[in-house]
Amino acid sequence: MEKIKLKNAELWIEDDICIGKIWGEPDEELVKEFAKRAEELLKKIPGKKYSLIDISDVRKATLGARKATQNLPLVSEKIALVYKNPLAKVIGSFFLRIIKLKAPIKLFATIEEAKKWFKEK
Repeated sequence: MEKIKLKNAELWIEDDICIGKIWGEPDEELVKEFAKRAEELLKKIPGKKYSLIDISDVRKATLGARKATQNLPLVSEKIALVYKNPLAKVIGSFFLRIIKLKAPIKLFATIEEAKKWFKEK
């Protein structure tokens, strides 16, 4: 399993899902690089393309990060944000309100719940 390591994030493919983990205080530069690398990984996955992003350790996101998130290219058919603490859930809920993507995007408390959602039609 090849892991791509960025400043405050890492990405890899597992079970034909692009999995990412972001921590700290992501900025615009990180969001853009994360999206670019995720797109590269997703192109390696045959069939349906899903992204799972663990935001459990995100403390806050900069204004630049929030704006950059709105302009991300869409490669995934479904996007799951996983939180494991109340602060990450608040941040994730905020992103769900501002992100205008064509793909379904949902919050989950566990990775297992997110993977189960990916299997639903």
